[in-house]
Amino acid sequence: MPDLDSTWKEALEHYLQPFLALFFPKIHDDIDWTRGHEWLDKELHKLTRKDAVGERIVDVLVKVYRKNGKERLLYIHLEVQGSYEAVFPQRMFVYHYRIFNRFKRKVCSLAILADDRPTWRPKRYAHTLWGCRVTFTFPIVKLLDLMPRLAELEASSNPFAIVVASHLMAQQTRDDPVQRRIRRMGLYRKLAESGMSHDDIAELFHLIDGTMPLPAAEDELFWDEIEQYEKEKTMPHMTRIERRGLERGRVEGRVEGRTEGRVEGRAEGRAEGQVKLLLRALERRFRVAVPEELAARIRATTDLNLLEQWFDWTLEAASLDDFKQRMQIP
Repeated sequence: MPDLDSTWKEALEHYLQPFLALFFPKIHDDIDWTRGHEWLDKELHKLTRKDAVGERIVDVLVKVYRKNGKERLLYIHLEVQGSYEAVFPQRMFVYHYRIFNRFKRKVCSLAILADDRPTWRPKRYAHTLWGCRVTFTFPIVKLLDLMPRLAELEASSNPFAIVVASHLMAQQTRDDPVQRRIRRMGLYRKLAESGMSHDDIAELFHLIDGTMPLPAAEDELFWDEIEQYEKEKTMPHMTRIERRGLERGRVEGRVEGRTEGRVEGRAEGRAEGQVKLLLRALERRFRVAVPEELAARIRATTDLNLLEQWFDWTLEAASLDDFKQRMQIP
């Protein structure tokens, strides 16, 4: 089974700004992106860890700044492959209040419904007693509504639109692995020819891999097609064994990060997992022991974006010396 939790959370963290531009443009335009934003998932976990929730739930909490200079909190709840749940609106209300009570800041709660049930659209919670009434409404996006716009999403320059397109394609091809392979290859070709940066193409390909998994036989055919396409386009190429080994290592790094993150904080755990992944990737890619000076610099780094950029360089660099030059190590 694909790890949709991890894939969607990574997509939100990597592409928060394009996500809001696609689904909530008024919110996007009211945020001062020059001031950056801060993920508060550790704090969110403290507020929600005692609750019994379903398996397919992604929650993120991020601190942003409006253009008027005021600090605000953005709570995004993603119900992945969910189904009808009577208490869903109540849970949105409870989490909204807990966040407000903890930080004493105004909170905007958003729900993204990625399930395949067209009529399930929870967006309001209310209760009354003896004249006392509470009403809570929250904006939702139903990804299934975007199915008629699938071709537009595929052709979009917004990276998060590609993530949504892959999710919708996965729903369409749930029982047809051959068609899924064909559609996934089509997405890869569009990405490769899109003019996006190498980093975006690599990240989106990784996310598509998470949302559109293939059975073993179709997966082998897919990689054959990838290799043939890259040869024809004279694109940077690695052997299938190297590429698949590195992709497997990326998954292992995410799993290690999530496991360690439950104890030490998700971001710190992911960084440690990414360090281990990068060191293994260098050894597999260049088949040499990683020099101590290089290993020490990698271990001392906690910036996830930088570690992931270095990982991508293992795919691009022609040799270990080339990799070190990119890191400006003599």
